[in-house]
Amino acid sequence: MRALTLVPLLLLAMLFPACAASTEDCDINTTAADLAGDGATVCGADATEVNEADWACALTAWSAGTPFVLRYASTGIDSVVEHAWVSDGSRVWILSQDSYTRPPDIDGNECVDPVVESDSETGYDVLGCGSWEPEGNHYQVCGELCTDCGDPDPLPFDP
Repeated sequence: MRALTLVPLLLLAMLFPACAASTEDCDINTTAADLAGDGATVCGADATEVNEADWACALTAWSAGTPFVLRYASTGIDSVVEHAWVSDGSRVWILSQDSYTRPPDIDGNECVDPVVESDSETGYDVLGCGSWEPEGNHYQVCGELCTDCGDPDPLPFDP
């Protein structure tokens, strides 16, 4: 009887593939710290909204060519999305990790041509990007690369 029950479940799994569980522990704090490198300035706090002091910290580090990590979170309808702006002193990446995704993974983009700009909503300066890489897509920074999880498929990350 069990074999008959498993057959429909196996067929469903073949018809509707899901991302396989990753053996890699995807922690946005660890990933951001690894990308930034030793001695990076930490700006912002976990699970809080970003504020002017956090951005000022990041902008000071970026202007000096110093590695930094700016961490903050935003709350949606059904999940919390953790964000990290990360710089190794020359390149800048934007990472995100949604608490809704299980197992958790980390998506990201590279900020091309970073520039200080005024945010009209908040009234203070933030870091902006002239463009994003990959254009029109995102990197799968951490977690199993899943080619059936989005359109377009995420690209592997190789900093």
